[in-house]
Amino acid sequence: EALGVSHTWVRKALLVAELPQPVVECFRSPIEIQYRHAEQIGAALETDKRGVLRRAERLRAQNLAVGSVVAQLVEGRAPQRDAATEIRLDDQVIGTWIRERTGGLNIRLKPQAVPDERIEALTAAIVRALRAS
Repeated sequence: EALGVSHTWVRKALLVAELPQPVVECFRSPIEIQYRHAEQIGAALETDKRGVLRRAERLRAQNLAVGSVVAQLVEGRAPQRDAATEIRLDDQVIGTWIRERTGGLNIRLKPQAVPDERIEALTAAIVRALRAS
């Protein structure tokens, strides 16, 4: 009351503030987390805390879109088809990746991200990364 905010607003803010740190670290910024996300994640934590925290450990530092993070934490499902995730290099967005409904992975890079003379090296690096997994 002294702050001039409603009890509902305080409850919503506390839902976000009470999320475990590993969950918060899944997001690019804590500011992205809305109370509706906190409600969904909080409900999932109540029913499967161990599973949510395990998924959070896998998601940390992946730079996923908010909707993808929430979906994976709550339901353990892969990012939605329309949930593009940014690819960054030195704090600049150089492209995006999207998981397609068919399961394929679509990677789009901006033209200036890969000069023609580096395409072969990039392709070879992708092949090496896939072999290592």
